[in-house]
Amino acid sequence: MYAQPFTFSGDCRDNGSTIGDTLLVSGTDTVPGYVVDPDGPSASAAKRFTFQDPDFCTRSVKVNAVLRWEYRPGFTLFVVWTQSRSGYGPYDASFELNRDFQRELFLDRPTNVLLMKFNYWLSL
Repeated sequence: MYAQPFTFSGDCRDNGSTIGDTLLVSGTDTVPGYVVDPDGPSASAAKRFTFQDPDFCTRSVKVNAVLRWEYRPGFTLFVVWTQSRSGYGPYDASFELNRDFQRELFLDRPTNVLLMKFNYWLSL
């Protein structure tokens, strides 16, 4: 049996500004975003633009299990099961193993694969 957990968080801070720029927080609690006014609030020559908060959190786990059974010499059966789960959570860049690998991971939809292989050695 083999398991491969993975989690990653990205927290963008200090979005920066140049002289005269204005960066305003906008959006809602669930979908935060920013409004950029390139020439500041006093001038109106440049057009404002918006972008969503780039913070994110991603997680995944892959599990493989292999069963090998040799019924008799030359006859072998392999059964392989693989499950993978992954999820992506925008706007929450905190790194919390408890959240990512206990609660949230089991809410992600799994992909299951089951393979079987038979080998039989023929002597001619």
